[in-house]
Amino acid sequence: MILCVNLNAAIDKIAVVGSFRLNAIHRPQRVLAVPGGKGANVARGLKCLGAAAVVAGWVGGFSGQFIEAGLRHEGIETALVHLDGESRTCLSILDPERNTLTEIYEQGEPRGVQAAVPGDCRAARRGHAVGEPAAGRTH
Repeated sequence: MILCVNLNAAIDKIAVVGSFRLNAIHRPQRVLAVPGGKGANVARGLKCLGAAAVVAGWVGGFSGQFIEAGLRHEGIETALVHLDGESRTCLSILDPERNTLTEIYEQGEPRGVQAAVPGDCRAARRGHAVGEPAAGRTH
């Protein structure tokens, strides 16, 4: 089993729009939404190569539920922590007539991560020994 860490999970939405142009209304010919993020994509590739993978990371809201359910539907195991907030969506507009791809990615912020990480781990990240209180902090 290979662990794939997905710290910035997303719904990757691809819209196929012929003759895409700015300042216009378009009706996509097709829309596809899949779980995304580097870890999810690596796990998907490993599965295609016959390796078992598990995706770990943070997700939030209905988008997070979609991401987890989608990965499981693909036969990919998950070990995701659910946080407050909503996981991001990334939109790719594919224009097959002009052979162009326009991508719009929401800002990725693992909101609520601090609340999910034990205090000792946060202190260790700042260079303090685990179990040692950070300056000005008492247990």
